[in-house]
Amino acid sequence: MVAHSFPYIGRHAGSSSGFGLRIVQSALKRGDRVIATARSLEKLEDQLNKNVDPAFHDNLRLLQLDVTDGEKVLKIKAQEAANFWGQIDVLVNNAAFKIPLLDRWLIVVNGETLFKTLRDGRDDVLSSWDAMREVDHTLGGNMLEYPYHINIIRTTLNKNLPHMLPLIQDEAAHAWETHIGSKLRGQGWTPIEIEGPLKRIVCQIGGRCFIGLPFCRNEEYCKLTVEFTSNVMAAAGVINLFPRVLKPFVGSLFSKLSRHQAIMHRLIGPEIERRKKMYEESGVDYKDKPNDMLTWILESATPSFERETSMLALRVLNVNFMSIHSTYVFFAHAILNLAAHPEYLDVLREEVSTHLEGQWSLEDLDKCVQLDSFVKESLRVNGLGA
Repeated sequence: MVAHSFPYIGRHAGSSSGFGLRIVQSALKRGDRVIATARSLEKLEDQLNKNVDPAFHDNLRLLQLDVTDGEKVLKIKAQEAANFWGQIDVLVNNAAFKIPLLDRWLIVVNGETLFKTLRDGRDDVLSSWDAMREVDHTLGGNMLEYPYHINIIRTTLNKNLPHMLPLIQDEAAHAWETHIGSKLRGQGWTPIEIEGPLKRIVCQIGGRCFIGLPFCRNEEYCKLTVEFTSNVMAAAGVINLFPRVLKPFVGSLFSKLSRHQAIMHRLIGPEIERRKKMYEESGVDYKDKPNDMLTWILESATPSFERETSMLALRVLNVNFMSIHSTYVFFAHAILNLAAHPEYLDVLREEVSTHLEGQWSLEDLDKCVQLDSFVKESLRVNGLGA
């Protein structure tokens, strides 16, 4: 803040609601002069008239401003703002700001316009996969160089959800009973450690879709995929503390990729070889061909060295990581939010009992609008990076 003998003059972007409105109110109460801006001047006037004491209006000026306008327009707007009182001492940008972390900047955006910009951003501008390169020393270089499994997840897996849903439901019931249901005692409260059981449940459900029975319930397979997920996140946190030139060296020290790949190769290598042999002997439409992620990866693997059994095993390991990390974080927050807000229990239980009795379908899930709303709100409050 610039010190003056008179109250400072602040220009504040995004002032019509939320944090912006509260900051305007606070600044005016301090005796500061404020230039409040928003995309909609009509909405801004309405909100400030309702929420700002008329006694402060002499120190308040309003300006229409959209931070996504071009540089030329923004320069004109900046001059308009300066003309109100001759200068601007402090600029508060409520639309977007960044917070310094140990290894990077955390960018926070606010407002519908910037949300839409993020949603509509092209892959060459905003790419979640490019962001994954921050952990490229923990996943294996080929995963980033040839990310064909991403398209499988986006297209083939989504198209096969009706086929997968009965398998997901069956495995979810089995995993829940094994890791949580069987530990509940009588009618009272039972303390449950959340991290281990939830990761195992997510692992089994994902494994049922990725490679099927009996692998998804194999103790060593599940332990490996959960351990790999935890190691990737922990190692990435350490590696990103170092300059780019040192990251390969630090990655070789902290990553357990080679050991994890070797174990996965040992566990599912024979199944991969069996399926390869069936392709060679009977063609792509051989009898009883599994309809799962491993099959789709086998059929999509390019270039040729990606069809090596060790590389396919690593690919399955990476797909498990993507599934376990994101789904566990969401699942854990949803359950904790539900525990913190038990008033929603009866409402959600009634909806689930009404629409999800017996075998589920995608249409049944679509009817659970309150469950969907609760899940979206949980994700809003606690995103995947929380």
